[in-house]
Formats: sequence, structure tokens, C-alpha cells
Amino acid sequence: MQQTIIIGGGIIGLAIAEKLSSDSNRNVTVVDHCNVANTASWAAAGVLPPPLKNAKTDPLEQLRQLAHPRYDTWVSLLESASGIDLELQNCGGLYIANRPGEVAALRAAVAEWQFYGVDIQEVPLDSLAEFEPPLRPLQPPAAVFFSPEEKLVRPNRILKALRAILDQRSNVVRLENVRATSVRKTSDQRLAVHTSHDVMTADQVCVATGPWALELLADYGMPPLYVEARRGQMIMWQLEQPLVRHVINEGPRYLFARTDGLLLAGSTVEEEQFNCSTTDAGIAELTDFAVRLVPELARHYIVKSWAGLRPSCHDGAPYIGALKSLPNCFVAAGHFRSGIHLAAITAECLAAVMSDETPPIEMSPYDPLRP
Repeated sequence: MQQTIIIGGGIIGLAIAEKLSSDSNRNVTVVDHCNVANTASWAAAGVLPPPLKNAKTDPLEQLRQLAHPRYDTWVSLLESASGIDLELQNCGGLYIANRPGEVAALRAAVAEWQFYGVDIQEVPLDSLAEFEPPLRPLQPPAAVFFSPEEKLVRPNRILKALRAILDQRSNVVRLENVRATSVRKTSDQRLAVHTSHDVMTADQVCVATGPWALELLADYGMPPLYVEARRGQMIMWQLEQPLVRHVINEGPRYLFARTDGLLLAGSTVEEEQFNCSTTDAGIAELTDFAVRLVPELARHYIVKSWAGLRPSCHDGAPYIGALKSLPNCFVAAGHFRSGIHLAAITAECLAAVMSDETPPIEMSPYDPLRP
């Protein structure tokens, strides 16, 4: 039996563990290295924007091209195996701009998206109430576009489903509240994972620890512009029923409703290394944004706010592949705001690499040791 250790209990690590452990000839141990409340997976909103279908040179979009049309099938498989409803909504998304400069930027972005095959069309301002009655009326020069391809999913339920599936498999062990501190070669060319509890050995190790990847791999040639943490804050209201029907996007911010009436607004992007606390300024910014678009929210109280750390790579593409300076060690990290969207395709690609099979995409753009 091949022994594999996955370091990281977020959606990327769990998806890889699920994919690899479907092979009954492989034993998989998942080391959950940190408090789940600090991870991007736990804090994520679960917005899945449409991919640029014909992008040939953008590695992130090439992954999204593969991930998006397969996502419904992946969710169905997880739901069937776990019995957990992941609440995937094919709800579509509205894209809004108000000020002249923002409108010009949105129109330019939409023209590019359309060129790359995204189904997105302008919504006349006098028809906006038909799409989203709660939105405040917009006046020229405002612009609104709608894409039916945008999706929503509940990330915390994906985590629960993946954990439930792994716990059903006799060839999987999940270790919670165990921190991996280093990965080292052994004298017999295996790998030793040193943890806060003991030392484990394996034939292969995959590091899927987001912005904590450098802690484990700094001695093995990770690029100087490695995975960094970017804090994102979010806020939530609890309403009796869903207030909006679509994802509503304005620049990097968005708001949307769950089917149970939860309404979420996010998200900030801040260079706050490993600081998961919320701030008054961040919460005020998101509140102002949400209430400006949906005035009804001014009558309700925010019931929860939180922050998570997104792992960001220097060139925008995640690290997925072998760490050649440490044989049989692999990396999957740096998905930034796309980890929920790209978890399944990342697992498929890396499982192929780890099994000496052909992945569904050329992997060199995701090389952990690329310049």
C-alpha cells in the first residue's frame, strides 16, 4: 500500500485526499494543520463566476474553464456520497457600476468577457426591478449586466461533505488539531512529516496549507514571491426569506442570499499577514456598500462578521505540482479567491501527477518552482 500524507484540511487538501483515496491501494492521512476558522475555505462565500471560455494564455482562467462545467457533477457526487445538501444555486450574477469611470471600466471588462465566450448581456436600467426588486433604482450613467452562468455554493457544507466521505473510507485517517512543522527526507528516500505530536513517514506528501506553505517548504526552493495571506472580511444578515435572487457584483464586492434567508456581503482584500480579526473600517465599508445597493438592509441588524486568509501567489496562478527539490513532495496552494471553484479540478490534476498519469491540462504554468 502506498502511504500518502496530505498536509492541510481546507477544501483543496480534502478534495485531493478524496480523489487519491478512491484508489483502494493507497492509504491517505490528512493532517489538519490549523484552526479551520482561519482558513479561506471556511470563510469563503462560494461565489463561482463564469470562466473565460477561450482564454489561451491565462493559467487561472484555463483551470476555471475546466472546473466550471464540471462543478455540478462534482457537487452531485459529493451530495450522493455524503447525504449533505451543498446548496448549489445556478442563480446568475448581476454586475453593476455607478460612476462614470467605473462604468467605463465595467464596459471594457464586459467586452473582453464576451470576446472570450462569456454569456453576459446588458440590462436596461428601467428593467432592473424585474431582475432584483430590492435594488435601489439606478440612473445614468450607471450600467448593469447579467450573466446566467454565475453559481453559488455553500463552502462550509462542502467541507462537511468531504470530511464525511473521508471518514467512511477505511484507507483514510484524518488528524485534527495537529500542526505539521516540517517535511524532511529520510535515509530510505521516503519523506518524514514532523508534527506537533510525532513524526510520520510516507511515500508521498502533498502540502495544501494555503499561505502557510512557506513554513514547511522554505528550505526547498520555493520562489521568493511565495504564497502570501490576503485578509478578506465579510458580514451577514439573517432575514426571514431570501431578499435577492442573484449574486450582485460591484467591483470586487458582492452580496447574495442563501435559500434560508442568510444574506452575505463581502469582501475586502487586505495585506494583513495572518491577522484574522475584523475591523470597524472593514465592516463599515461592507455595510455601506450593501445598504447603498439594497436600502431595505438598513432596517435589519448584522448578525455576524468574520475574516479569512486567502492564499495569493505572485503571478495570480496557483502552485500545483511536484516540488522537484524535494522528491515525492507536491504542492497545491495559492488559489486566492478561487479555491472553492478550483478544488475539484486541482484534485484531478494533482492526483494524476502523483499517480504518474496524464493530467487534463498542461501543468508547467502551475509549477511550484516557476520564476
